[in-house]
Amino acid sequence: SFIVENAWPGRYGSSGDYGGKIMVKMEDLKKLAVSSVNGQQHKGCMNGKWYKLDKYGYESAAEAICADLNYALGVKNYVEYRECVVSQNGFPLSACVSDDFSIEGYKIVTLEELAALKGMRKELNSLSGNDPIQFLSDFLDLAEKIVGISEVRDYILDLLWLDCLYYNVDRHINNFSFYLGKDILFTPYYDFGEALFSDLRIFKGVEDENIARTYLQRWPFNPLQFPLAETVMALKHFKAFPYDLNALRETSISSIQENVIERVKLCLTLTTQIILAPC
Repeated sequence: SFIVENAWPGRYGSSGDYGGKIMVKMEDLKKLAVSSVNGQQHKGCMNGKWYKLDKYGYESAAEAICADLNYALGVKNYVEYRECVVSQNGFPLSACVSDDFSIEGYKIVTLEELAALKGMRKELNSLSGNDPIQFLSDFLDLAEKIVGISEVRDYILDLLWLDCLYYNVDRHINNFSFYLGKDILFTPYYDFGEALFSDLRIFKGVEDENIARTYLQRWPFNPLQFPLAETVMALKHFKAFPYDLNALRETSISSIQENVIERVKLCLTLTTQIILAPC
């Protein structure tokens, strides 16, 4: 079994209903090994809470920090995550916890699953091109056809802007989610676990600014598969950055994990420079 202990209060000042010790049995979790781009991450839902355990770095801290940053930026609809420590047979594991954000009568589906339902999955998966602006244009057009709501363009653009700021490298087409029921609704923004250099297997030595810049310049950035600066250029063609970056100056970044904060601060400094740079 797992014991969830001492949920990190973050900006809330108290741990509230996440505090104390909560028994979580592995067999009771609805999902234990959910696929992600980089492998399998233990996550599951029980008693109205979602739990996600770290896999390759500090994914849980990234989720919680991005939630705090979303709050500071005034993002209207996102999932609140808090860090917690999960104990498995006495061994502490880093994790994060959120409320279950499912809606009765609706199923959470991905853009790819919606495309499959409408016979457009092949068209979505075959999108390609060397021009980031044209690629993003084609992607937005196809997403509007799949979802059937014109507002989906802003929903995607605003999310991609957050991904650029947080350097979230895991926003593939299965990370655009929707509620499907009698109609289609937008889910809150979530899945920032691969942001802020959190994967320690890949982003090695990023405490050094030159190494960090090299990653930002060369690493393909989902879902457009272009480096960050090219993705930012394409986004600016369709919409200016929709949030007030000045709000981040007054935001305190905290984590229960050691050696995370400096990596996070450097990541945000560099991505902000790229976003503010003239085209």
